[in-house]
Amino acid sequence: MMALYDPIPRKAALLTGTVSSGRGKAFHHVKHSLAELEALTGVVLFPGSLNVVLDREVKLKACNAIIFDNGRRYLWEAYVEGIRIWIYRWKGTPFHIVELFSDKKLRDALGMMNGSSISIQVNEAMIDHISMKGKFVSFLLWGGRRRLFYNVTYTDSKLLKSMRLRLSDGQR
Repeated sequence: MMALYDPIPRKAALLTGTVSSGRGKAFHHVKHSLAELEALTGVVLFPGSLNVVLDREVKLKACNAIIFDNGRRYLWEAYVEGIRIWIYRWKGTPFHIVELFSDKKLRDALGMMNGSSISIQVNEAMIDHISMKGKFVSFLLWGGRRRLFYNVTYTDSKLLKSMRLRLSDGQR
């Protein structure tokens, strides 16, 4: 497979965050695309993701992503402690959330648990500018509530879903 960019970042950006328990939906959302993902990444992905709440909002360039599932889902190659991983997002993922896929169970391979700090190394060319509207919407919906993304009661609220849809929150 030809890389979309130099896989070993010469100019790396470091995304830092905290490992969080998830809602158990990531693998369910991509299981119908496993053959496509294996062809695109060259690896068989572990059936589950490592959920990370970033310390800051980060938009990743869609043009540098591996796009799958009819354009609704994205992967970017990155590294954590020398382990090749894939940052996973879907349309509308809040800018402070990433999920990580790998061919390994990352919690075990990295010795991580909920609350562990994590640093993700990405090629800085993959980082995109967040518009003022994007920053405002992110603050409006998630300011002071960043860790609530994985709280089903909060994220499943009809009001929040409606606001996110109308305001075009998150990764596009």
